[in-house]
Amino acid sequence: MHPRSRRRLVLPPLFALASSLKLVVISGSRSWPESNPGPIENALRGAEALIVGDATGVDAIALRLALEWDVIPNVYAASRKRYNELVDLRERLGTPMTLVLAADWEVDFKKAGPKRNGAMVQRAVVERDDGMEILCAAFPLPDSTGTIDCMRQMRRAGFSVDPWVSSLVGDNLTLF
Repeated sequence: MHPRSRRRLVLPPLFALASSLKLVVISGSRSWPESNPGPIENALRGAEALIVGDATGVDAIALRLALEWDVIPNVYAASRKRYNELVDLRERLGTPMTLVLAADWEVDFKKAGPKRNGAMVQRAVVERDDGMEILCAAFPLPDSTGTIDCMRQMRRAGFSVDPWVSSLVGDNLTLF
């Protein structure tokens, strides 16, 4: 698909019998410390599949945990370079990882993040409509403009979003 195409991203459901499975959508700060994976582990517990971006911080922790725990990751990349790195990782590991080039920083610039978030939300809507249980977990820090955007898009699509770091963010949670 041409990067400037306006066609909607249409993807097949993750599973044929989705009603008993749990899909976790995770969004979070790029500066989340690797030394604090506990809240992300809690969000992923019992999941069959994960929808996540390709950034550092929370996204990287969630992807690593998914691969360790045999949770099927669906990674939404926002650059061709990162997409290609993930293709190499998938081939090296031989894992059933779904990769989507949802946006391209070099073409979309600052719109790439919200565009990727929208593609992640769209996929969650497809899975919800197919009967899958969806958990949306957010790990914002004060610098988390992309996470806040993803939370807003998820809520607009009718999802409940669990911000897991209220003690770190404090009163800023009222901004969501």
